[in-house]
Amino acid sequence: MSEIFTSCPLSTADHNTVLFRINAPAYESVSEPEFYYDFIHADYSNLNAYFSDVNWNYVFQSCFYAEQCWGAFMHIVNTAIELFVPQRKSNQNRAKNCSVNYPRYIKKMIKKKAVLWKRWKISCLPKDKVVYHDMAVRCRSAVNKFNAAKELELIRKNNLGSFYNFVNRKVHPKRFECALKREDGSMTDDCGEKAHIFNNFFATVFTQDNGCTPELPRRVGVDTCLTSVTFTPTIVRRTICKLKPTLSSGVDGISNFFLKNCADSLCLPLCHIFDTSFKNKEIPEQWRTAIIVPIHKKGVTSDPNNYRPISLTSTSCRVMERVINNEILDYLLRNNIISKHQHGFIKKKSTCTNLLECLNDWSFNMQAKTVNDIIYFDFKKAFDSVSHSKLLTKLRAYGISGDLFDWIEAFLSNRKQAVTICNTLSFFIPVISGVPQGSVLGPTLFLLFINDVTDIFDGLSVTCKLYADDIKLYTSYCFNQLHSNLVDATERLIAWADNWQLKLAADKCIVCRLKQSQWPISWDASNTEYKINDSTLQ
Repeated sequence: MSEIFTSCPLSTADHNTVLFRINAPAYESVSEPEFYYDFIHADYSNLNAYFSDVNWNYVFQSCFYAEQCWGAFMHIVNTAIELFVPQRKSNQNRAKNCSVNYPRYIKKMIKKKAVLWKRWKISCLPKDKVVYHDMAVRCRSAVNKFNAAKELELIRKNNLGSFYNFVNRKVHPKRFECALKREDGSMTDDCGEKAHIFNNFFATVFTQDNGCTPELPRRVGVDTCLTSVTFTPTIVRRTICKLKPTLSSGVDGISNFFLKNCADSLCLPLCHIFDTSFKNKEIPEQWRTAIIVPIHKKGVTSDPNNYRPISLTSTSCRVMERVINNEILDYLLRNNIISKHQHGFIKKKSTCTNLLECLNDWSFNMQAKTVNDIIYFDFKKAFDSVSHSKLLTKLRAYGISGDLFDWIEAFLSNRKQAVTICNTLSFFIPVISGVPQGSVLGPTLFLLFINDVTDIFDGLSVTCKLYADDIKLYTSYCFNQLHSNLVDATERLIAWADNWQLKLAADKCIVCRLKQSQWPISWDASNTEYKINDSTLQ
């Protein structure tokens, strides 16, 4: 180290800041600056005028397949983006080292504070120390008021997503800078290699179908079915206008923000593409491609197992999925197909309704002086492990057929994904199982896949509550009861999971008992062990 010296203290602290220079060769980055399109400051009046002047009937007259229609559409959109959307140069080093962007009056106070500190260090006069201290207090007060105003603005915005984005920015780093562990235990800092490691790891959770599909009786009447979905420019425009104005995009580079601002002029061509795709049961290649961003969940940051894959898919495809998903949900709820015990991804259902129902049951059981045993089950990578052939079998049982069934089958087939780390993309790998994460249809398809699990507990005095793939089983029994139905229910759930090729994560499944401490319990009941295969649940 060299050039070691002290500077103005932070805030009103009495410890000086120590600055120094490290005597080490500087790493010179040879990568060229990256450019991005600034969709926030795009000229949307001219963009809409440009799209409105396009004769879409002429553009699509020689396009007979969805892939051709999508290619012609993207050619025009990309041309318009180059004309009316400004390009900016991203300075990664500056973004990496930037501090809080305070307003000008606070920056002036910080500079004034530093000047007063230097004056006091030179003069050593008590009056200069008092002047510096007063300025430090005023500066800290101004910073605190600025931060409080920003947080108050966030609260008044009443947006849960913005709140969690704010918290995540405080808790988690913005850039993926930690080293990652290879299979041999060594570490790597290379972004490209880390992307490949993540891609290979996420592929290990895929399920190879075993070719054995259990029989599932038809769950609706013969006359009850959903075969088609209607697309109109009005429906497409209404769906686009309900999108959140986010700037993230998939492989096609189109964001929700761009689509919302061009909804009036793009709803007609998108409606034609959606209708062609649905009738031909064909999905454009970009719609079947996902870009994965690893998000750290918990634990050691060098372990790929501690990351959750977040998929970025085509925004236009999600608009079509949203139209289809609304029709499917209306059909399911109208015919009471979704179990009343399912609280995930359903309107007017949530974790709160799940907890309220359970709390109500447990409270009544406690008042009746019975014991509550509860088991929390967790599936291992449930959304990524769903067998496509088994999912399609369940769709038929729920009356989804015709063009809609064929389109969903095409939607699940021939998908691929790649992982991006610091703008470095891994190779693409095929996705052989799972409902597409990052899609709109994925959660609804998973609800249909797991929906029949509540039926396997018929005849047992056991209650089942679900939130997506999280299952909670509980029962109550008297003090002198020697056997709990929860043991039989657990065995049935294990058999169901094996039949449909879902894996229970035994290390994440736990047992909880609610009782009054003074209540006696028989020896057999108090020592009941709940097991998954050979693993005793904690």
